[in-house]
Amino acid sequence: MPATMTNPSARYERQALRRAVRLECQAVREGDFRLLGTRAVDLSPFGMRILTDEQAELGDEVLVTFRAPASHTWIDVVARVIARFDGSLGLHFEDMDEASRSLLARTLRGLPPPLPRNRRADEMLAPALQGVA
Repeated sequence: MPATMTNPSARYERQALRRAVRLECQAVREGDFRLLGTRAVDLSPFGMRILTDEQAELGDEVLVTFRAPASHTWIDVVARVIARFDGSLGLHFEDMDEASRSLLARTLRGLPPPLPRNRRADEMLAPALQGVA
């Protein structure tokens, strides 16, 4: 299934380069407090992509907790689902304070960007990612 994304708008245009991470997190849908995911695979100061087998609708609010890379600082933020992919969700941070956003920008500096996504690569990687969430 190809990605489903909201209509591009100034609000959700990419604001910073995403960085490849393997980061533990807790992403819980606000409406029913269902756990959507526990692993982020890319991150920027404005959003993240999480691995999930759960269904979510575009626009769903998600409460996300994670520790900034190479830091002991925990970040709690409300995010919105802005993209759905096979096995992952794109989240946009809605209300992150400037101190947390600045910390993320500093700790992400120097990390590589994620590899380009395509359906064939996802199919090839799926067996390796089994059980990773």
